[in-house]
Amino acid sequence: MALKQETELVATLYTELAQIYEENGHLPRQIDALHNLGSIHRWENDLDAAERCYRKALVLSQGASETSQAFSNLNVGLLLILKGQILAAADFTAPVLTTALKLNNPLLEAAARAVSLCVDCETRNWESVNL
Repeated sequence: MALKQETELVATLYTELAQIYEENGHLPRQIDALHNLGSIHRWENDLDAAERCYRKALVLSQGASETSQAFSNLNVGLLLILKGQILAAADFTAPVLTTALKLNNPLLEAAARAVSLCVDCETRNWESVNL
């Protein structure tokens, strides 16, 4: 099976999984399925489809854990950076570092710091660069 066909199959399976989780009220897994589906679309360079998945996960994450909310914000922010909308990304990623530090989550913290650096470089805000 060609890579494109395999990717389409995986995307179809994640779409179905998200629907099954929604029907069964399993919010955390539905959010995870949407993140994974968004990542597949992002990998295929279908940024609009990825954004739809990430934004739906973001809306759903408002009723979930702080970690889920932070990763949802981070995914939307990273996608906006890929789309060249770096300043808009800051609105989504700014609260992520605070959450990462509060939860003592080093992966989330590192990602939030990397995104903040992108925003600071875009705005030439060198004073706030804190590695």
